[in-house]
Amino acid sequence: LLRPAYYTPTTKPINVLLREFQRERGHMAIGIDEFGGMAGIVTLEDILEEIVGEIEDEYDRPVALIKRISPDEAIVDGDTSVHYLNRTMGIKLPEDEGVTVSGLILHRLEAMPKVGDVVRVGPVELTVEGATNREITSVRVVVDRNAPADEEEDTKD
Repeated sequence: LLRPAYYTPTTKPINVLLREFQRERGHMAIGIDEFGGMAGIVTLEDILEEIVGEIEDEYDRPVALIKRISPDEAIVDGDTSVHYLNRTMGIKLPEDEGVTVSGLILHRLEAMPKVGDVVRVGPVELTVEGATNREITSVRVVVDRNAPADEEEDTKD
């Protein structure tokens, strides 16, 4: 069943949008910014989650995990954010080269990595532990706390 797209300004309060969804039996709207451009999509689930909190369903992926092996070593999902990894492990990987750990590795390697590929960023060694032909699924992170912190070495093994 195909319906025309439903557009809504991004400034509309969610309680008003919820009532419109109920009245129109809609579940999705395209948010339009002040310049007439698309700002994003809002769903009925988004509104309900704002009201009652996170709703887990069968399509939600689990949150990216960091499995600590020691204070200086961990296995992380490829889609773990660099910011979160930095905060969790007390390190300073550059956040402008990739939002995720896999993005940082891809930026540094400039190629699709294979299992076993290593990227060194200062005192941090990132080893690809799991990968498909399209994504990095897991990475071993090892921090050498004795290495100089400002070392900007970048090696690709």
